[in-house]
Amino acid sequence: MGTWGPGIFQNDISEDVRFEYKTQLKLGKSDEIALSQLMLKFSEEIDDEEGKYDFWFSLASVLYDMGRLTENIKNFTLNLIENCEGDLERWNTTDKNKRIKEIKKLKNKLSLPIPEKKKISLAKPFYCKWKVNDVFYCKLDFNESDLIAQNFKYVIILVEDLVVHDVVVEGLGDILPITLIKLSESLPSSLSDVDNALFLTHYFTFKGQNQLRFMWYRNNFRAFEKKLCYLGNFNFYVPDYKCIASFTTSSSDHADLGIFPNNFENKIKCILEYHNNYENKYYNRYLINGLNNIKI
Repeated sequence: MGTWGPGIFQNDISEDVRFEYKTQLKLGKSDEIALSQLMLKFSEEIDDEEGKYDFWFSLASVLYDMGRLTENIKNFTLNLIENCEGDLERWNTTDKNKRIKEIKKLKNKLSLPIPEKKKISLAKPFYCKWKVNDVFYCKLDFNESDLIAQNFKYVIILVEDLVVHDVVVEGLGDILPITLIKLSESLPSSLSDVDNALFLTHYFTFKGQNQLRFMWYRNNFRAFEKKLCYLGNFNFYVPDYKCIASFTTSSSDHADLGIFPNNFENKIKCILEYHNNYENKYYNRYLINGLNNIKI
């Protein structure tokens, strides 16, 4: 676990405690269940001689802010504050003095009357209504100054899969699309037009393979859908898996491969610019030709 400062929330444990507790409430868990699940998840930190301070200090602070601080946790944390020599030993002289001030602030805070319980807005899962093999297209709205993109007038979105991936709240159950993206000079009107359009690859490779898949986030997704035209549901061509990287379900992949609908065109422009950046040897500079799987 990392620590970057003496503040109560300037470490990974405290940040995780705050995030996890609020997440459980947003999922509709009761105060009691949210707290018990948090205690279970952080059992190792609670038993750790150093981690226990970060856990209890952050928990008490969060519970207070949310109007849910119990008398037991309040008294336990205040007792821990009075006997926090083990925590202070971690810090050099300068940071130790700052830590003492932070702990005193927490003590004063917990000694005040507990505020009213805050209302929690429950998070709702997002379900993409697209189907596997759906094909959409839209006209690109690039400026005349976007020289790299001027050869392409339309973008084609091919739905390859739908996956469960939580972007806002872990455990919510968002269903989001994984797509291939193609670029076309002319308006696509048939499966033949789709298959012969150029695949857009990411500006990096994975183990020497081109990465074609794009993960879509839920932000402003419905608004973006209104810009799309539905072409149909087709068994479209996908390059041989020996030539392109497979898509995994790890969060790190999603971070690299994600598209925010409200920034879609900028993402396309950014990728095209990287493809044409011949001074940077680390980036893949190719589109993949539709049916022939030829780099151009």
